[in-house]
Amino acid sequence: MRSALAVYIVDQLYTTGNFENRLESRLPEGLQGLAAPVAAALRGPAESRVETFLGRPATETAWKALNRTAHQELIAILEGHPRDNVSTANGEVVLDVRPFVVAAGSELGLGQKLDAALPPDAGQITILQSDQLKNAQRGLKAIKALSWVFGIVAFLLWAGAIWLAAGWRRVALRGIGISMLLVGLLLLFVRQAAGNYVVNALTEPGTTRDAGHRVWLLASTLLAQIGWAGVIYGIAILVGTTLAGPSRYAVATRTWLAPMVLGRVVVSWIVVAVLFLLLTWWGPTPAFHTWIGVLLLAALVAAGFEALRRQLAAEHPSLRQPAFG
Repeated sequence: MRSALAVYIVDQLYTTGNFENRLESRLPEGLQGLAAPVAAALRGPAESRVETFLGRPATETAWKALNRTAHQELIAILEGHPRDNVSTANGEVVLDVRPFVVAAGSELGLGQKLDAALPPDAGQITILQSDQLKNAQRGLKAIKALSWVFGIVAFLLWAGAIWLAAGWRRVALRGIGISMLLVGLLLLFVRQAAGNYVVNALTEPGTTRDAGHRVWLLASTLLAQIGWAGVIYGIAILVGTTLAGPSRYAVATRTWLAPMVLGRVVVSWIVVAVLFLLLTWWGPTPAFHTWIGVLLLAALVAAGFEALRRQLAAEHPSLRQPAFG
């Protein structure tokens, strides 16, 4: 990504920063005709110098801040609340990387007055055209609405399936776990396949394509998190339903757990609570990053542990203790 950005910045300096003219003004009289070939020869070293400049910690910090701010501003624009860092001149969404062009030019020794000499459109990257902005805004509203609708509907359907599956709820829950695992794996596959297709269609082989793949991986991080969440939740449900099943290994595991869970009820609940707090602190899935998700997962964990405790109490009545006695 630094290589691609370095190429863009040097191209901006050459095309809008009058690099050749500035070089010509610094050459001795009689050698000014060499400005063009010298400028062409310096292009490669200039790109390497700018790439090194972009790799410095201070520059990386500024680049991260710019991207974070630009992302927030772009979302604000798509939601219909434009701000300052990303403009919507003439209905187009434009990202301003001019400060990096100026800083890189200073690094190459182009002078302190470069900012004033650059044209207004230097370092302006158009993200969305005017005819795309309205569709993007509508698409964002639809995605936000459908994400809530589909999430709530899926949860209600799962809850209804478990409630209706009297006598075979463990099997129904196992099916839900399998579906979550498969959906998670499918999302991870789609992320990889779609990324390859989109990036290959929009870029040429080389530095630009390599940068495009890395940008896609960063931009689709949330999709990857959702996919891994499905895999993690699906495996957790499969482990839980298997542990509650009739297999020889499941029965042996429950027999081993029974004295600890039934003999030390309060301690076992405290252990579960501490493990859940550690899991919340880790935050392996997006649900752990919102208080609604944390409360929902806490309720599910508590319900699952209580179901296990009751099953152990039914299988080992001699070890049965009051819930908090």
